[in-house]
Formats: sequence, C-alpha cells, structure tokens
Amino acid sequence: MRECERPTGAAHLSEHRHLRHQPPHGRGDRRPEVPPPSAEEKSGLVNKWPFEAEKKTYKYWDGYAAEAVDATYEGTQDYEGHELYVYKSVVSDVPIEISSGVQGTYSTDKTFWIDPTTGSIVNQFEQQQRLDSDGNTFLALDFGFTDGQVKSNADDAASNSSKLDLVTGTVPLVGWIVGIPALLIGIALQLMRRRSA
Repeated sequence: MRECERPTGAAHLSEHRHLRHQPPHGRGDRRPEVPPPSAEEKSGLVNKWPFEAEKKTYKYWDGYAAEAVDATYEGTQDYEGHELYVYKSVVSDVPIEISSGVQGTYSTDKTFWIDPTTGSIVNQFEQQQRLDSDGNTFLALDFGFTDGQVKSNADDAASNSSKLDLVTGTVPLVGWIVGIPALLIGIALQLMRRRSA
C-alpha cells in the first residue's frame, strides 16, 4: 500500500491520521467505471417520487419491462391523518425471458401510496403474472409492504416532511427577517463612518 497523494492546493486531512490508499480489487491505480458498463440505462422514477409530488402522471422505471411506464395519479387517501397520493402503474403482456432460456410474457398492476412532500413510497402493492409462451402461468404473485413497514414509512415521511418544511420555509424566513435589518444597519454604519471621516 502507498500513502494517498494530495492534489496541489486541495484541502486534506492531517498527516497523523495515517490514511492509506488501497487500489480497488488489486488492479493497480485503475479505478472502476461509474456506472459499470453492465449498468442498465434507466429513465423515469426509480424507488422514489420527486419532492413536492404533483397530481399528474409520472414515468416510472419497470425493470422487468426494461422501460419507463406510466404511473397515473388516481387520487388521495388518508393514512392515520397523513394525506397520501395514490398512483397506479399497469404493464400488460411484455415479452421477457421468464427463466433461463424460457420466453414468455410479464404483466403487473402496481399501486403506490406516496407522501407528496418528500416523494417517499409509504406503501406499495403489486399483482404480477408471468406466463410461458403457451400462456401457462409460470409465476403469479400478490405482494406488498407489511403493516409495520407502512407505519414505519409513514412515520419517516412525516418526520422528513417536518425537516423539509424547516429547511425550505422556516430557515429562509428567519434569514430574511434577521438579514434585512442587519444589512440596513451595516449600510447605515458605513454611511455614518464615511460622513465622520
């Protein structure tokens, strides 16, 4: 192993921390590509909606269909006093390899319950079906989050919503309330200093 090299002029940690650089996976100084060449190009939403989600249709990445599909806004639903936006994504009869060397089709009907402020998925339920090329059921699944997961996700969303409100609302407001008078006082002091000089 060799010591980490510091770029000229860059901030660095103190020498006594004894940081060492170990090349990744024994390949000398070669760094792995990010993303790796095998990474799948994705478009649309993956695992989360945007902050301040809107009541509209979004494109959602479906890994089995290998494309972005519509996640259509269906309405709102209350969960323990917390308003959630409900979106539905339906994929029908997409040709896929359902098992190694076995061709068939994939269909799914997913429902997402989204916290509109944070964009986090509070609940999700999916009905998925995979058929072989003869139309025989290869796999049929109905699955979703447990009640415990939904409760935990809702609690996290409420907590994170409060933090976002603080960062996007309260802190800037306090900044304006304190900043403008401080600026005016600074300008007044500067003018008074110039007059006395």
